Amino acid sequence: MKADPIREEIYAFRALVREKFDQRDFAHLETLYRDSLASRRRFKSGNYYMFQFMAPFDDYTRGGQKADLEGIELWKRAFPKSALPWVTESEVWRDYAWEARGGGWASEVTEQGWKLFRERLNKAQLALDTAEQLEPPTPNWYENQMIVSVGLGAPRERLDSLYLGAKRALPESYAADETRSLYLLPRWMGKPGEWERLAKETLKQEGASGLETYARIVAYRSRYYTNIVEETQISVPLAHAGFRQWMERFPESKEAVARYCLFAVNAGDRPLAKQLLEKLDGTMDPDIWITGDYYHKFVTWLMAQ
Repeated sequence: MKADPIREEIYAFRALVREKFDQRDFAHLETLYRDSLASRRRFKSGNYYMFQFMAPFDDYTRGGQKADLEGIELWKRAFPKSALPWVTESEVWRDYAWEARGGGWASEVTEQGWKLFRERLNKAQLALDTAEQLEPPTPNWYENQMIVSVGLGAPRERLDSLYLGAKRALPESYAADETRSLYLLPRWMGKPGEWERLAKETLKQEGASGLETYARIVAYRSRYYTNIVEETQISVPLAHAGFRQWMERFPESKEAVARYCLFAVNAGDRPLAKQLLEKLDGTMDPDIWITGDYYHKFVTWLMAQ
């Protein structure tokens, strides 16, 4: 297996953020984030630097590890007028809350899981409220606020308003469209077929990049289904066009190829899936394939067909 060079670049950026935080170099963090926000800089896969900036703080809460909230408190004191440490804190509590709840249906969550979920989300909300008082909301603020609001059971009108704000803050923010498709799942507050229907609106809203966003939504929602083609009302032709556009806009992106490969299998197009697998040339992205074992089993299964 080969490592994805773009993914390695993303990991290196995350490691830099984590390193500067551990060193309490908050000035460097402020500059790093604000530069990525002002430039709207993206990796060659299309991922925004500003969203990857927050990823290291998810790691502080996974696996039951204690978050470094003391460091975030020191950051607040060093930059009392900055919203960034507050948004970062909301990221920590948000991720910690979802760890307690899990990603399944509400009926599957334990009483203790619900208790911790609400407690931690309320702390995330408090951090977001403070951040909003300090500075105008950023795309990261909107992303966190949307997810926290879903968990706290905010009215649909509130979530739709946040979505529109996120799109104004960053028109090509597929993160906002992905999050909207999440809260429109039937397990949350959507009706059957609703997230699929509204996903098509990206074609009107985003022009040239709309097809790519549509494919990203389909790719990221696939994990909620055994076969997203058979179990939902997505448009297969639009998804194919979107994956092709994603690959054209970011030709070095192995993520686009891998996710298209998985979609092609769901769509019943094994010849296309094999072509895409060959294009991957042995590259295995753990964010997509989870484990090398799963990747090897998939390759063996597909090539045997």
